[in-house]
Amino acid sequence: MDASELAALLKRSETHRLILGDYEGPYALGVGRDPDNPSGYGFVLKVPHEEGWPRFVTIQGQRIPVNVQGGFQPVKPLR
Repeated sequence: MDASELAALLKRSETHRLILGDYEGPYALGVGRDPDNPSGYGFVLKVPHEEGWPRFVTIQGQRIPVNVQGGFQPVKPLR
């Protein structure tokens, strides 16, 4: 899938649930280059801890990589 197709999938809550399961903490989910295939795209998931997350998901019969990055912190208001 190309970047625009993946971006369209991110607009669907089912995609978030497929990747996140029952997780309710802070996260950011987007589309980016696949580090294992620089000419391809995948999802980029930023969460506080990178352990225990899927490294790929299957949507519409296609295996899509999930690049998990730890250390994510939610933004705190200035006030």
